[in-house]
Amino acid sequence: MRKADLFKIVEAYFRQKSDIIYQANIELQGQTRKWKVDALVENPSGEKFCLLIKDWIRTLGINQIRQVQRCCYDANLAGAVVITNSFSPSALSYAKRFGISCYSRYELLAKL
Repeated sequence: MRKADLFKIVEAYFRQKSDIIYQANIELQGQTRKWKVDALVENPSGEKFCLLIKDWIRTLGINQIRQVQRCCYDANLAGAVVITNSFSPSALSYAKRFGISCYSRYELLAKL
């Protein structure tokens, strides 16, 4: 049984950081299409990162990592952060290769 909604955990984590701007449920206009992202964070230097948050029981796979990577390139974002309960080994490998940060629910809870 889950103790808290993953979206609420992510929001609590980013809201505690006073120098980060956190916005939930954002629609971005890319060069080729509009992208709907779970959240967008902006650091003090103005770099924007999209957040993909999947509160799934199953493992998150490589297709979702590829999708968020396409969004970053198309919408000209500095990068992406993916947060879920568990990742497939291929998703973690792909994300690492392209500089996409991956965190599990438990890693985020440990940082709160």
